[in-house]
Amino acid sequence: MALHTLVCESGDKNDTDFVLSKTLLITKTSRPDSAKIDEETKTYVEMFFSKLRDIKPLVLEAYQTNNNLSNEERKSLSKLAKLTEEKKIVICRAARMVKIVILHYEDYDAIMTKELQQFEKLDVSVEGCDAYLEKLRKDCNNLMVKLHNLGAVNDELLLHVTGIKCKSNSYRKVNGVLAKIFCCNTPPTPTRFSKHIS
Repeated sequence: MALHTLVCESGDKNDTDFVLSKTLLITKTSRPDSAKIDEETKTYVEMFFSKLRDIKPLVLEAYQTNNNLSNEERKSLSKLAKLTEEKKIVICRAARMVKIVILHYEDYDAIMTKELQQFEKLDVSVEGCDAYLEKLRKDCNNLMVKLHNLGAVNDELLLHVTGIKCKSNSYRKVNGVLAKIFCCNTPPTPTRFSKHIS
């Protein structure tokens, strides 16, 4: 119990000490006073905390008894994980199947090297990207012109997609400011851009 001294308004100390009520004391924990808890609640709380204290052996026991893998299978799984970490084997899923495939790391490396040789290595420099985009643009334009000759694409679509006009069965690219719209590596002029903003 805490002892407090009363101080009068005049500032003089009062010689009388008093005991502060328990209801005004700040509790050290959020648990209520044990006198206010019935025996049934105390028994339940103690049983709950005792189960929490013993949960580790229960989890280990459940892992040993309820695991659907035998001891030999668990040991084998650990060995596979170790071999994978040491880069001695590779475990992967078979294509379009739920089965798995286990390969020697050297065999897997040889297979992947052979597969990667089928792909073309792109030049990621600025000049290489520009050349690739220009080739792609020309191929698309040629395809659109072929579709226009077949009647699958009209004049308006051909113009707005490729910047090519067809007049008297003759194809020519638009010039001037409009030509910059169809060149991805050349920004449009501010006057053209301002018209879109306004």
